Amino acid sequence: MAGRTFARAQVTERVVMLTPSHNFSSPPFALWTGGGWQTPLGTAEMDQELTSALAELPMVSVNDRPHVPEHSGEVVVPFLQYHRPDVRLSVVCITASAGLEDLLAFGRAVAEALTGCAAAESLVVASSDMS
Repeated sequence: MAGRTFARAQVTERVVMLTPSHNFSSPPFALWTGGGWQTPLGTAEMDQELTSALAELPMVSVNDRPHVPEHSGEVVVPFLQYHRPDVRLSVVCITASAGLEDLLAFGRAVAEALTGCAAAESLVVASSDMS
């Protein structure tokens, strides 16, 4: 299914990837700053400008720990790289402590951050392992 979905999507150079956390209950929104993600297709670099903008959001915590035991994001990255080898990522791990109002506010804030980075074309990917 993922292959068919990405075959139809227009993968842009700038991607915000949202992943779930199965092991951490907080912070609600944990931003990855630990560098590029290595895959068999090479390294998907971090989008430094957008990651910095997301780090400024009041609901976001710079925290790599919730990302480390997860895999839902890393299985998506090769699909992105296949369609866009120069893809740059900003990755946020969302934990169970994020309520509906938090999620809505976060969505609005991400849209503003993308606008502030002059990201006319960007893609937001919400990854899940169906749990």
